[in-house]
Amino acid sequence: MRAIAFIACAVVPSIARVCKPTTCFKGDCPETVVEFAPAPFDLHKWNGSLYYPAEPMQGHYLMQEDFGIFLHGPLFRPKQRKPQDYAPPLYIVGSLTDKIFKITDIKLDSRAGGTITANLQFVAWSDAPSTMTAVPPAYEGGPERLLVAEGNPFVMNPGNRSMSMWTGGVDLIDEDKCTTIFPSGFEQFEGKVVNTVECHPSGFCFFSVWKFYDDSMPLMGNDCLWWCRVNAVSDPTACTDVGIMMDENGNQICHENGKGAVHGFVVGKADATDPNSFDLFLLYTGKGTFDIGESSIWKMKVTVSRIPGGKGAVKTLSRQPWATDLWQKNSSEAA
Repeated sequence: MRAIAFIACAVVPSIARVCKPTTCFKGDCPETVVEFAPAPFDLHKWNGSLYYPAEPMQGHYLMQEDFGIFLHGPLFRPKQRKPQDYAPPLYIVGSLTDKIFKITDIKLDSRAGGTITANLQFVAWSDAPSTMTAVPPAYEGGPERLLVAEGNPFVMNPGNRSMSMWTGGVDLIDEDKCTTIFPSGFEQFEGKVVNTVECHPSGFCFFSVWKFYDDSMPLMGNDCLWWCRVNAVSDPTACTDVGIMMDENGNQICHENGKGAVHGFVVGKADATDPNSFDLFLLYTGKGTFDIGESSIWKMKVTVSRIPGGKGAVKTLSRQPWATDLWQKNSSEAA
């Protein structure tokens, strides 16, 4: 009976959605002054065969009850940095509290023992957010928008008391609303657990669908890397074309036992002779039992095409392991 209720809830649209901006999204709210306390961090370096101690690095930390127990996806905004700032403004998310925050006016006070002060703003509710990428304002002088990867494999999202039932997707958040661009059609009602979103200037965005339990519960849907051709680079309100990424052999890039699935990724450098060809660095992780794990990093070269009036396409040209010392060796082997 529980399984039937779970399936029914998963495919019925939410009566009330969690995702919505607050008045702080465009800066129209009182700011909360917070303090980052200083903390030294031990640092080790890798010389290709072993780790060795290095000089400790000075860091700072901030604890807030609103953050919950799981922070995700920090995003610095360098172009918004003021001359007097110690660091540029920063977005962070409380994944389990369904909240997105912006930290501004980050300043170092050397007279207070290295304490950092800043202003904290709660800018939006979001369904189990993980990572995000910035989108230009909808109009001149308007607030920057956010393309947010959302995903909760447990379905229930209690944020803002809406008790939304949705596994996730990708939302464009502006000062007025949230617009779901992925998934679309019937799949939008069920959702997909999206962990990472990043876009390329060509107008193609990429989404990693990743649930930590995929090794242990493979029948609960597959985790794959998706591509999306957006309707407009500066105003991505929909995917005009979308699909699962294929490798160089024509196989879907999805979860594999013993390897996991693409958890996170980053868009790399473009080809010097072709701006539509570029690198993707893929981080695979797997295992849902938390006793052992698996991880690997792969460098993939892809090319995209965008035909006016036609469909978009993404092709993988090559793929190879990358930074193998990080995941094929460990400290005991190095010693």
